[in-house]
Amino acid sequence: MPLSKHHHLFVAIAVMLVVNLSAAEHPVATEGEPSGDLCILTMCVQLGKTKEVDALLQGGVKVVGAEKIGNMPLYYAILGDRPDCLYLILKYGGDPLFSWPGDTGGFPLAIAAQHGRVRCAAILLDHGAIVAQVDKRGHSSMYWAVIAQNLEVIYLLLKGGGRLNDKDISTLTPESQRWISEQRISVIIENR
Repeated sequence: MPLSKHHHLFVAIAVMLVVNLSAAEHPVATEGEPSGDLCILTMCVQLGKTKEVDALLQGGVKVVGAEKIGNMPLYYAILGDRPDCLYLILKYGGDPLFSWPGDTGGFPLAIAAQHGRVRCAAILLDHGAIVAQVDKRGHSSMYWAVIAQNLEVIYLLLKGGGRLNDKDISTLTPESQRWISEQRISVIIENR
C-alpha cells in the first residue's frame, strides 16, 4: 500500500521512539547536521500533527536545530500554515525574531507576510515578533505583504504599527505603488 495511507502509523512510531528514548540514548548530531528528533519534529509539523508535535516538545526535543539548517520546524509551521504547531514551537522556546542564515536573512513574520499566513502572523506578533524587523536586504514584513498583495496581512501589520520603511519604498515597482493606491492603503507609506 502507498505510504500516504500509513504515514500516521509511521509518525506515531517515530514519536514514541523519540519521546521514550533517554537523552543518553539519543544519537548526537555533528555540528551542522540536524538531529534525528529534530527531523521527526519537522516532519510532524509539515504533516500538521499537532498532538505529536506537542508530545515531542514536551519530551525535550529542542526547537532550534543545527546552525546550517536554521529553525526548520518554525519555518515549516509558517509555510504550511500550521498555526497550532507554530504556537507550540513558540511556547517551547522558538524565536519569533529568528533570522535564517543565507543571502536574504528571512525571518518568521516576513515569511508569514509573503505567503499570506494571517493566523501565523498574528501568533508571531502575540509572541513578540516586531513589525519593523528587516531582512538582510532591508525589507520589512509590510514590504513582503505588499509584494504578495495580501490585504489581510497588511491590515494585521498596520494594527501592530507596521509601515513601509525607506528601503521598501525605494524598491517598490510602479505596479506595487499603483496597487497600494488602488487599495487605498497609502497609510503604509505615510506617517513613518
